[in-house]
Amino acid sequence: MNAGRLDTHLEHASLLPRGLVAHARHLAALNQALQQWLAPQDAWAEQVRIANYRAPQVTLIIGSAAIATPLRYRQQDLLDWLGEQTGQRFSRLEISIRALPGQHRVRV
Repeated sequence: MNAGRLDTHLEHASLLPRGLVAHARHLAALNQALQQWLAPQDAWAEQVRIANYRAPQVTLIIGSAAIATPLRYRQQDLLDWLGEQTGQRFSRLEISIRALPGQHRVRV
C-alpha cells in the first residue's frame, strides 16, 4: 500500500488491522475538527494536518514554512484543544513541512 489520501485507504479497511483502522478514522475526524477550529482565524487552515498523535506529542504536517510561526504562537491552545478532543494530555508539538496530498508545488 502506498502513501495517499487517508480516506481512500479507509475504503479498503478490511485489509488493515482493526486498531489501525480505528486510529485512522479518529485521525480523519480530528483533522476535520481541526480545520473548523482553525478556519475562523486562519486563512491557511487547509494547509495543516495532524499526521499522528500519541500523548504527550502531536505531529502536524503543514504545506508551507510560513505557517509554522503562527502555529508556534498558538501551540498551547492547539495542544489544549487536542487534549479536549482526545482525553489525553499533550505537551509537545512537532511540525513537519511538506506538500500535502493534492497540493502542487510551484517552482519559479
